Amino acid sequence: MPYLDEELALEGTVERAAPAPVSIRHRIQVAATMLRISQNTLKNYEKESGIQVPRSETGSVAVREYSPEVLFELAAWRRERGLTSALPRPVTLAIHNRKGGVGKTFLAVELATQWQLMGLRTLIIDADSQANTTLQFGYDPEIEEDVDGQEGVPYTLANLLKIPPYEKMAQPLDAVLKKPYGPHGPHLIPADSNISDLEQALISVSARDYRLDHLIRRGRKEPTADLDLRGYDIILIDLPPSITALVMASLVASDFWLVPLGLDRFGLKGLGNLIRSLTEFQSAFGRLPELCLIPNHYNRNRARSRFFLRSLKQIHGNLLTRVILRESEIVPRKMAASPTPVSLSSPMEDIVKEDLADLAQEILDRLAKLPPKND
Repeated sequence: MPYLDEELALEGTVERAAPAPVSIRHRIQVAATMLRISQNTLKNYEKESGIQVPRSETGSVAVREYSPEVLFELAAWRRERGLTSALPRPVTLAIHNRKGGVGKTFLAVELATQWQLMGLRTLIIDADSQANTTLQFGYDPEIEEDVDGQEGVPYTLANLLKIPPYEKMAQPLDAVLKKPYGPHGPHLIPADSNISDLEQALISVSARDYRLDHLIRRGRKEPTADLDLRGYDIILIDLPPSITALVMASLVASDFWLVPLGLDRFGLKGLGNLIRSLTEFQSAFGRLPELCLIPNHYNRNRARSRFFLRSLKQIHGNLLTRVILRESEIVPRKMAASPTPVSLSSPMEDIVKEDLADLAQEILDRLAKLPPKND
């Protein structure tokens, strides 16, 4: 796995419909790697928790087969017993870049999956009318009802924000939520193409920039039967590559901005615009969110990739993650083949067990240092 300082030191050397879900089962050595524990520890946890792990017969031997649902249940059990690290307080993150094609959806899906495997309860809000995050979790944003085994999207974030004309279509959180891997996996507030209508509706209401922030605060501090967000350690908002009323409301609601970066001149230019906009944000809202820049699609064999990484280090070194996400052929292939996080379908690939796992931990380390939030 490449780290920022190591790679800079090496310079000079070398259709919209959701595909059908696949059934995932892993043997114990893979499952232990995904949970970052030893095989013996995993066996002990299985006995202590009473969680049933199916077996398959291989010759005369019964072999454990761990599904994502079982792995997430084991992660939740570990958390309940204080066997995993927790954050000092709940946090809200936004994944945003005004340039498309930099891996926002990939990061949203994979980081949420990694954090849930680490025992952190994660909710993803898909706030992009393209609904790629929704698709990647196996839901079809083009249909409202389930059709021929394909799950649709009857409700979105619009049904939680009680603004005209959506207040007449308000739904409780439980009706909106999707749970692709059961109650112990990451949860999703899905999107569809009508999210663009929500953006238009936001323009016409008062205090529009604070609407999502107020929603999240109510769900955490003043929960009701219809809106209870106390169970989530992390709320992660996947945003489109633009600045709209909904994007601005999401950024205002966030403690931390994650910015995936392509290593090219367009990525640097877009980042420059984003950095300059921070001054305007601070002036308008009286605070400055934490910023985390994530180099993506890195190829150490390309001189241009190394050049832009070095440029980023010189200009924004303190904001960059140490972990660099390598360019990978497996990611686009797997994402196109099945609506499943790569962290679940191909957990032994280097980009998963090294890059993504370590990136998830590095971001958690940064989140743990956030100051208390003023309510």
